[in-house]
Amino acid sequence: MLRCGLSLVEVSVATCLIAVLAAVSLPMLSQANSQARTSACRANLTQLGEVLVAYEADRGTLPVLFNRDDRALSVPTLDGLAQSYTIDTSALQCPSDDSGLYLRSGTSYQWFSAWDGRSFHDIQPLPERPLLADKAPLHDDQEPGFNGLFWVPSEYLADAPRLVADHYAP
Repeated sequence: MLRCGLSLVEVSVATCLIAVLAAVSLPMLSQANSQARTSACRANLTQLGEVLVAYEADRGTLPVLFNRDDRALSVPTLDGLAQSYTIDTSALQCPSDDSGLYLRSGTSYQWFSAWDGRSFHDIQPLPERPLLADKAPLHDDQEPGFNGLFWVPSEYLADAPRLVADHYAP
């Protein structure tokens, strides 16, 4: 006798196999999404670093900026500087910023005011103190959850000095 279709046991086994494969792949997919957000955040920091390089090339110093918590405050800020150099405003928001920092303050990133009015040539290598960093620990996939933008002088590299976006531990 010729039979058509699948038995209940065969369908159940196939469904179980699909469920097991889905359960195994979901954590990997979540980790891949988290790493993609971290990479996008570092790309944003690098783009903002290019604004700082352009500003320093134009004026010979780094800007004097404030980190505000409310867009209503009228002070020189990173988002205002970025707009004057016409970069895409999406670079001001970390993709992992679900807490509303960007909406409240205009950016997910903070400026370290220790560098106000200095030039890149005046900055000594202090890898634990970046130029820019996330305002809060936004990245669950890394410990302690911050990304930062560092200035690395040429004496520590084989090539020219450069800005490096990387993991930051405050």
